[in-house]
Amino acid sequence: MIKLIKTYHRTHNLLQNVAAISGDFHTHKLYHCFYDTFGKHMDGFIGNYDVCIDMARALNDWEVANGGSVAYEHLGTPWIEIVEHFVDSMILRSIETGEIPNARFILTAVLKDGGTP
Repeated sequence: MIKLIKTYHRTHNLLQNVAAISGDFHTHKLYHCFYDTFGKHMDGFIGNYDVCIDMARALNDWEVANGGSVAYEHLGTPWIEIVEHFVDSMILRSIETGEIPNARFILTAVLKDGGTP
């Protein structure tokens, strides 16, 4: 039963991360630049969801490895601020380099900064 509860929470947290990241991603002020640059190379609008899912998996894996939701308490930065900075960093880095970077690499940089832009 405990494993079932842990699995439920991990799945629920992953889905929350996908929803929040996708919302921020698709409403980001530079989204149109990202889409103009990468849309034709990644199956258009649908391909953006793959980026969001990769980002959510990276964030979820970090949460699981660092105690779940208490990871944000230890970091001293609210979850939504991490999500916003993660999305901002991913889009900016992609536009700057002309490539979509590894989500785990960007997340590590965001967390190293304490989640602040």
